[in-house]
Amino acid sequence: MIFKKIKAHMLPLLALFILTFIFLFYFFNINLPSHDISTYYLPSAETLKTSAIEYGDFWPLWTPYGFGGSPYLMKPIPGLDSLLGILLLTIPSTIIAVKLTYVLLFLISGISMYFLMIYLKVDKKFAFISALIYILNGHMAKLLSWGWLTTLGGYALLPLAFLFGMKSVKEKQWVKNSIIMGIILAILFRLNPDMKVTMWVGILFGLYLIFNTITKFSKEKLVKTVLVASLIIFIFFGLSAQRIIPNMTFIKVTSRAETSWQKASGRQLSYKDAFNRIIEPIYKGMPKVQREGTGDHIGIIALLLVFFAIYKKYKNKKVLFFSLGALFSLFVATNTFKLYYLLWSFVPFFKSLRYMDRSLFLFVFCCSILAGIGAKELIQKIKYKKIGYIILIGLIILNLGVFNYSHYTDKNPKGWLNAEEAIKNNYILQNISNTPGTFRIQTWETRGIDWGTDFYNVPLKLEHLYRYDPMWYPPYMNVYLSVSFNNPAMFWGILNLKYLTSQEELNISGFKLVKKFKNCTVCYPEKPLWAKAWGPYLYENELFLPRAYVVDNSILVVGEDESVKQTTYGLMLNPKFNPANTVMIRGKTNINNYEIEELKKYSAIFLVKDSIDQNSIFKLEQYVNSGGILLPEITKNKNSVSEEEINNLFNSFKGELKPIQDSNIIMHSFDKREIKLNGEKNFLVYSEKFSEFDGWTVKGKNKKQLPLLNANGIVSAVYLNGNENNLVFEYKPGTYIAGLIITLITISLIIIYLIFRLLKKQKRNFK
Repeated sequence: MIFKKIKAHMLPLLALFILTFIFLFYFFNINLPSHDISTYYLPSAETLKTSAIEYGDFWPLWTPYGFGGSPYLMKPIPGLDSLLGILLLTIPSTIIAVKLTYVLLFLISGISMYFLMIYLKVDKKFAFISALIYILNGHMAKLLSWGWLTTLGGYALLPLAFLFGMKSVKEKQWVKNSIIMGIILAILFRLNPDMKVTMWVGILFGLYLIFNTITKFSKEKLVKTVLVASLIIFIFFGLSAQRIIPNMTFIKVTSRAETSWQKASGRQLSYKDAFNRIIEPIYKGMPKVQREGTGDHIGIIALLLVFFAIYKKYKNKKVLFFSLGALFSLFVATNTFKLYYLLWSFVPFFKSLRYMDRSLFLFVFCCSILAGIGAKELIQKIKYKKIGYIILIGLIILNLGVFNYSHYTDKNPKGWLNAEEAIKNNYILQNISNTPGTFRIQTWETRGIDWGTDFYNVPLKLEHLYRYDPMWYPPYMNVYLSVSFNNPAMFWGILNLKYLTSQEELNISGFKLVKKFKNCTVCYPEKPLWAKAWGPYLYENELFLPRAYVVDNSILVVGEDESVKQTTYGLMLNPKFNPANTVMIRGKTNINNYEIEELKKYSAIFLVKDSIDQNSIFKLEQYVNSGGILLPEITKNKNSVSEEEINNLFNSFKGELKPIQDSNIIMHSFDKREIKLNGEKNFLVYSEKFSEFDGWTVKGKNKKQLPLLNANGIVSAVYLNGNENNLVFEYKPGTYIAGLIITLITISLIIIYLIFRLLKKQKRNFK
């Protein structure tokens, strides 16, 4: 039965398959452009693959390869539960797996639109026209050109999700269809975890539910609509909770916690540019094949078909809704009636999004549907229908497939280079990757979101202080790394940085030249921004500190959070501060939150704003009497600290570096580390940002959880009493655990429902 249904559509599907192969022919090799496909998605894929294959962890929540170690699948990026993830586990070449993901999503986009049109009772010939426009339009070319894989993933499944959404309100089996739509939306979200498409799909379908309810309104229809919407939301959220809940909480502590209106309103579509942007780019001179540039246009042929559909079927509910949907997309992109501002102000998640024009894929979606309907109406009006149909197909392919903006980054793939050769011939990073030991690296020219270096670093398993990621952790990027340029050797040494690369010769205190390497002639030579990735100058940090070490001296800074941070960095900037024998610990807000025995672990205590009250004096006197140093010495009625006192304090601290051997630091997975000990005492400093993120724990003897302390502004520390044989650090955020439980429960309920339906069907067949 199913085979017969598919066989009836074999010719259009085969045509889409052949078109995909021809259109994306240059995706079937290991050459890559210098854009997001290389700079972001390839390194992400390598991270996933390394975690799964080398460590057996198929869901890494942390990555060591960027930002000095940072959350990974806590962020909205593709995991192994996506099409990319499946291909990574089945195709040996990571590059081919990444590129094939684009190819398959392109094909799925066409198939998805085709079957939506079939459901809308449009003949397969005209369903093919809608599919053709949906995959050849300017927006699709832009997604491929820029390499926006997550957006393409959502775009591909949008028609299929809408198909079952319409079935859920139109057909009797609304429970089954609502569950299917919820599942498809959840899959769409897994392909599009950054929500760029997912949210707009939800809004458009919500508008459809309202539209469907108010046309021929009845109480029964209203009740059914509410039930359908509730079930879809329940299934979608339940299946997506594993990702949504952690993402929601993590976003709040990142640079995307709340996007300003200035950023959110960027790339607003102006009315004067509308025709050029969404209909047909205006030519200068003769039409050019595969021009450079980007747009979101559907093409002049498709526009004429859209107008014909509206002209002939303006009373048709489907035509009316999708016309309104296209208009809604334009109103959002132009902020007409302040529509986008209202969404940004009141709809959850919108304040973490950027750019108005990202809603324009809805315009493409709606117009592709209308064009198919218009084509049907047009062909019915002409005498020579077959010839007219062939001419129409030819015009669409010429308009969008030939005389369009190129779907390749550099107009054509001639600018794409062999990625494996580029990595192999990056001599400086190859040398660093073959150097034994555990350490991090830095690119001197990088001052913010990196671009072009992850392409080399991650495949070579090099850990960098920066990475290409628009969602960063401000206390690290905006504070610590900014302060670090006052004394790079020391501050980067605290981060376990051993090597620094540069395009020019440097004269920086604490760094010595190792060697000048050969330039990489096959590493995208026409891309100046990428040149920093291969040096050629290599420097070694003379103030390099091992990944983990023990210090004898410690300073606890207690008080209001912001004052503690300022004081900590102020003390670290003191020329007398030596991180090889002293650690700065960020304390709690009040001294009364400590027991006296806990305070005695510290060599000195700094008191800042709001750190004490009238009940604190006795405890502080006990601390001073035990030999501790208190600054300011309030037990002697001092309320300030002089520079001389600070210098004397640092001068009094003795002791040498006591490293933990790299061989005793074991990475069981990206989310689990172990440090083997040999009776060490005092504070162990671990150059990882674990203390900055909820969910990281450290356990010692008998699996007893120990306090994980913030050290030196950004890294971590654990107090050792000499009885610990090993420490185990593990990342299990409560939000992820809660989301995973909800997702597993939802899957169980769906399985129970399917079993119930199967048993019911068998019982009916038996009777």
